[in-house]
Amino acid sequence: MQLPDLPAEVLLLIFAENLYERQSFPVQWDSDLRPKSTAFESVSNLIPISAVSRRLRLLCLPILFKAIRCRSLNKLRQLFVECTINPEFAGLIVQLCVIDLPIYATANDTVLIDLLPVLPALAWLDIRAIPEATPFLNAVNSHPTLNTVAVRGDLSSSVVRILSSANLPLSKILFSATDHFLASEKELPKVAKLGSRFSRVYITDKSISTHEAVADLHFFGLEQLEVEVCYRTCSNHLWLPKFAQRHAHLGTITVENRAAQLGDAHCVIVPFVPHMLNGPARAWVKLDSFSISRPASWSSLEDWPVVDLKLTIKDTLRLHDLGTIFGLTPQLTSLDIKFPVSLETAPITIHSGSLAQPFSSLRFLRTLHLKNAYAHLHSDSANESTSRSRNFSICFSALRAMRGHAERIAEQAPGLELILITDAGYDESPTPREPWKLQSTYRVQSSTCRDLHMIGLPELEMAARNRLKP
Repeated sequence: MQLPDLPAEVLLLIFAENLYERQSFPVQWDSDLRPKSTAFESVSNLIPISAVSRRLRLLCLPILFKAIRCRSLNKLRQLFVECTINPEFAGLIVQLCVIDLPIYATANDTVLIDLLPVLPALAWLDIRAIPEATPFLNAVNSHPTLNTVAVRGDLSSSVVRILSSANLPLSKILFSATDHFLASEKELPKVAKLGSRFSRVYITDKSISTHEAVADLHFFGLEQLEVEVCYRTCSNHLWLPKFAQRHAHLGTITVENRAAQLGDAHCVIVPFVPHMLNGPARAWVKLDSFSISRPASWSSLEDWPVVDLKLTIKDTLRLHDLGTIFGLTPQLTSLDIKFPVSLETAPITIHSGSLAQPFSSLRFLRTLHLKNAYAHLHSDSANESTSRSRNFSICFSALRAMRGHAERIAEQAPGLELILITDAGYDESPTPREPWKLQSTYRVQSSTCRDLHMIGLPELEMAARNRLKP
């Protein structure tokens, strides 16, 4: 049977799966980002498919236009005109994202306010700036299906001040910080009293002089908390346990390390940190960030398992000691390992088995990101020499070699599902050296052979003279 002979419903399932893979990968490592399609950018593969037949078009339309992202004010105006003259089309839109619009343009134009009433099925709106508060909130609160307006960005910006000044219900407003949020923001108590919800909040210890500054804060519906550690001492984070108890929906706490070294052992949050700070790992690895997840029952934050870890390797000769760290984080589900960018022409390399073997203890690991690892792992020198002799970029050798390293890791980690590879370097000839970059994403097959399936095409950047010729 030929593919076109399949029933339209079956074809649509195949196309939808293809659409899902292309839009969901490479993995977005920001948990607040959701994959979105946008008909106005024509990025969906379903657009040409929908033109094959009327039946396929009717099946594709709800997928094509369910989520729309407008990147300019002009596109938003076009959308308003189309929805006004075509109510059937307007009824397809469930999610609308306008976070890419310039703040000044959104704040000084009423087209968004005019658009909301003509979208009868709209349920979710992503914004970064808002027009005049009172008309906007009236349009939001009177909309019958719109239940969430997600305000993404810096919560200490003018958006909080504008919304709080309107003195109208904010129960549909969902704040989700993607930048610093100053916990001492004076408008926050008023915003909270008006019923606003919070998905993610970002707090930095630069803005908190004492733990009393956040002792009484309550973020309704808070799911994710990110704490940025800027100073070596973190004694002002003693407020965290009570904060977690007060927020029943809080699922994860992420600690980002911006200091030269994470604080002293007596003031850390979870047990594995003092082991890293006081143990031998301190000399060869830097803890960039970690996330802990709320268990079903707990009495202290020590009961929250580490589920996400981001490390920078300072000494690659100690990679075999990764098992010590993994032993402290047995429930890890996401891991990011960054290698130092070597400026040497021949950096010290180790056997990839030293990297792969420790992964056998991570039974729950699902996603892995390796960055700048190629120069530090042994590869097929013959292939690399061939590339150089033919003036091909090392980028091609790196892509091939890193897939091999990823396969060895997948064989050791039984639950691993996704591997993201990002790397960069220089082609040594011709002079001057030319930079190259690569990014590739692999899905690990669930079969016993643990084969890798590349998702989409790899992103390769190199000088034109070093590209493969057809």
